[in-house]
Amino acid sequence: MGKPKTLRRRVLSLCTSLAVAMGFGLFAAHPAFAVPLMQNFNPNWDTTLTDEGSEPSALVLSDKFDGIDKFSHLTLVASSTAVAALWYICPPGTYGAGGSSVPATFPPSASCLSIGTDTAARVVNSSNAPGARGGNAFELFWDIPDQFDNSARDLVSFACDTVAGGGSHCSGQAETGIIIDDSQNPSTNGASSTGELQDWCVDTPPLTGACNTVRHPLFHGSVVPAAVVGGPFPVGSELLVRARFSADVNFATLCVDFNAGWFDPADGCDPPNAESFDATTQSALAYSFVTFTVPMNTIPVNQDMGWYLFEDDDNFGGEADLNDGSRRRATRARRSVRTRTARRAISS
Repeated sequence: MGKPKTLRRRVLSLCTSLAVAMGFGLFAAHPAFAVPLMQNFNPNWDTTLTDEGSEPSALVLSDKFDGIDKFSHLTLVASSTAVAALWYICPPGTYGAGGSSVPATFPPSASCLSIGTDTAARVVNSSNAPGARGGNAFELFWDIPDQFDNSARDLVSFACDTVAGGGSHCSGQAETGIIIDDSQNPSTNGASSTGELQDWCVDTPPLTGACNTVRHPLFHGSVVPAAVVGGPFPVGSELLVRARFSADVNFATLCVDFNAGWFDPADGCDPPNAESFDATTQSALAYSFVTFTVPMNTIPVNQDMGWYLFEDDDNFGGEADLNDGSRRRATRARRSVRTRTARRAISS
C-alpha cells in the first residue's frame, strides 16, 4: 500500500544492520583487495533520502536509551582484508560542507579526536553465507561526552589492513555535519529518537505470529535465512523481527535494502530493489518495542543486505510529533565486540 508523499520518516539513530541472507548454492569467488574497501552504515548521508527520495533531513548521532542501551552505535562494512576500524570526531568543515559522504585518507587531521577502534570484526564469508559477497562488519558503541552535545561535527572512519593503520593501509569515509546528541544533557536542541534491531525467529505454517525456532540476535553482520527450495523452512514461512525504540516512537518501519555492503551503502527502500515493513509500537517501561513480519520469500538468496529502521510517527497521514524532529539515521546492527568508548540509537 502506498504512503502519502507528505510522510516524514526518520532513520533512527539505530542499528541498521548488515544482515546477509543465507542461501544454499555454490560460493562464488570474489576478488580480494589489498587496501580494504569500505562503506559507513551508521551514520551515512545516503540513508537520508530513502523516503521516496523526497525528504532530506539532518543526520543525528544519539546515545538516548533505545530499550537496549545508552550508546550511539557506529557501524561500517569493509572488504575481507580489513582487520581494524577506527573512528574520529572532527570539527565542522574538516571534510567540507555539511551534508555529504566523502572519501578520506589516513591519518585524519590533527584536530580530529579518536573515539574508538574495533579489531574484532564479524566476518561474513562462504562458510556462513554461501554465495554472498561477504566482508567484515565493524561497530563502535560510543557514550557521547557532554562537550559534543548539540553540535555539528564531521565524523570519519577508516578500515585498515593493519591494526596500527597507516596511509597505504587504510581507506576512509567522512560524514560531514553530523548533529551530536548527548542524551544525558537536558537540552532538547538536537535531541533525537532512537531504536535498535534486536533479534529474529521463524514462524512456519500454519502461521500463528509466534516463533517456531529459537530467537537469534540480529547483530551487525548477521546471517538470516532465505526461502530456498528444499531448505529447512516450508513455503510461506515468515521472519519475525523484533526491534526496540525510545519511548517517544509510536510507529516504525523496517527497510531492507537487497544490495548493500562494502561495495554499496544501504540507500534504498523502494521495490524492486528493497522492501519496507510497517508496524505500530507497543509500550514498555522507558521504551517501546515492535515485531515486524517479513515473508521469507521476499528475502533474496545469497545476497548482502542493509537492514535499517525509520521512525514513522506520521504513519496514518499526520506529521511527526514535537519530539520527533526531522532527522534520520541508519546504522548497521551488530553488537558483540564493542569498544566502550563508542556507539548509537533511530539515531543509533
